[in-house]
Amino acid sequence: MKTRIKLILVVLVISGCSSIPPVDPKQTNMAQYERDFEYCEYIASQHAGVEQSASAGLLVGAGLMAAGSAILGGDVTQWAALGGMTGAAHGAGHGYLKKDSIIRDCLTNRGYQILGK
Repeated sequence: MKTRIKLILVVLVISGCSSIPPVDPKQTNMAQYERDFEYCEYIASQHAGVEQSASAGLLVGAGLMAAGSAILGGDVTQWAALGGMTGAAHGAGHGYLKKDSIIRDCLTNRGYQILGK
């Protein structure tokens, strides 16, 4: 059980890392790109999707696993905690994907051609 909790915490930490979408540096003013990226990241942060997705995932996961503990057996609180962390990780991942999508759209609208899209 402790190994699962550690794994979930690692996933949460990793999912919190934002990556800068790649562009061709030979065709891009990289100083301007970094300024535009920061602005687009600010715009994306205005959408509370990450926090809301994580909170919703936590509630759904905890509820499902608490209910499932009747079938699986064991301590209800441990199952609910595991389900809550798993749900929060899943929800946060979904929220970060949405954030990345907003950043990519913002940069594309500013004229950048994102590589690997």
